[in-house]
Amino acid sequence: MAKVEVDECRGVLKVYSDGSIWRSTEPSFRVSVVDDGSVLWKDVQFDQQNNLHLRLYKPASAVVKKLPVFYYIHGGGFCIGSRTWPNCQNYCFKLALALQAVIVAPD
Repeated sequence: MAKVEVDECRGVLKVYSDGSIWRSTEPSFRVSVVDDGSVLWKDVQFDQQNNLHLRLYKPASAVVKKLPVFYYIHGGGFCIGSRTWPNCQNYCFKLALALQAVIVAPD
């Protein structure tokens, strides 16, 4: 029996009749990253076996040694979206500055 698409979500997730799925690595919309250097960020792999990553953000101007930590879980029900998508990154920049905190954004 041929594999048939049975469901689709905003062009970034497809479900097939054999139970397999396809997830886009790119959002279905175009947004530019607005990085003015006021927030430092980096990607970290925290589980090599399962290829799990997170992105850390910290206000560049932070002079306090200990900052609060805020976990930002992007929307998408663990089916769509990514810490690398520009809308997520822009929001984490704003959170880091507004909260004066380290923001942890896992996938």
